[in-house]
Amino acid sequence: MVSDMYVWTVAELGCGVQEMDREHQDLIQKMNKVYQGAEAGIAPDQLKADIQDLADFTTKHFASEEA
Repeated sequence: MVSDMYVWTVAELGCGVQEMDREHQDLIQKMNKVYQGAEAGIAPDQLKADIQDLADFTTKHFASEEA
């Protein structure tokens, strides 16, 4: 199994806003999924779906931060 590219920790990445910290954890989880899938050579359709999921969540996250 491919290790994570990014690791979320309160000390390094926490911002003190519980909802944003949770979303940042989700973003890192989704980034790691894309990285691990690409490294493992998963099917292109699955990789594309994982990238789309990351992009959609990123858009949602930025809207949450702006709000």
